[in-house]
Amino acid sequence: MITVTLFGAGGRMGSAAVEALLATDDIELKHAVDIPEISGEEIAPGLILEADIIDIPIDGPHPLHADVWVDVSLTEPAFKHAKLAEELAVPVLIGATGFDEDQMAELLAFKNAHIIAPNLSPGVNLLFELLPKVRKVLGPDYDVAVHDVHHKHKKDAPSGTALRMVERLNEKIEAPTTTQQANQSDTLDGPLFNTMPNGPSSNKFDGFNEVQVTSQRVGEVVGEHTITFTSAGEEITLKHRAFSRMALASGIAPAVRFLAARSEGSFTMAEVLGL
Repeated sequence: MITVTLFGAGGRMGSAAVEALLATDDIELKHAVDIPEISGEEIAPGLILEADIIDIPIDGPHPLHADVWVDVSLTEPAFKHAKLAEELAVPVLIGATGFDEDQMAELLAFKNAHIIAPNLSPGVNLLFELLPKVRKVLGPDYDVAVHDVHHKHKKDAPSGTALRMVERLNEKIEAPTTTQQANQSDTLDGPLFNTMPNGPSSNKFDGFNEVQVTSQRVGEVVGEHTITFTSAGEEITLKHRAFSRMALASGIAPAVRFLAARSEGSFTMAEVLGL
């Protein structure tokens, strides 16, 4: 039996993660953890939410120890949890987003077994693998745009998933992209964040236009990512839409099993899923 400590268990994604882990026969959710203000709540039959003690010095074995740590909380606490997991040599799956370049570089340099995943969905991770191949085949005559839509409570825009898609789209051609968020503007559909203010013809590289990235934060949308490849004569659209957070949480158990069998190294969801 693999034991797991889950951080962010009281949140939207955390609730789906709890459900996904409790549905397994070989994984025990040993600790469900969130901010002290909501600790003590029963979030599933017999499962009480524990307080996060990340900032409290601990002598001896850590009380939240488990075979694998999983974090679906927020950027800053997730970064602290990842650093502590490295110190304790505990394998860790980080499903939070919003890390800056310095934080991401530090996370990826950790020696303990770890996965830093902007998205845990098998479908999205399949898209990650397809995108560079599609762009390479279509070539520079196709302008590329990535648009993400999420619920209005999401703090980062573009999403970590959208930024990873841009990285993958640029991987084969090393084309640059603008990631600086422009000022928010109101549209009929809701807040729109345009991360490419200079237009599709700016910042070309070897004939390829930079990837245009836009975001919306509206209503209670779980997550939607649309990638378009547009030429003078046609348009190709790839889209992933999550109907519930269980689509995202479905990748957690396979990742936990993968990490439990490893003690060192930086891994990806593509490796977990055999893509």
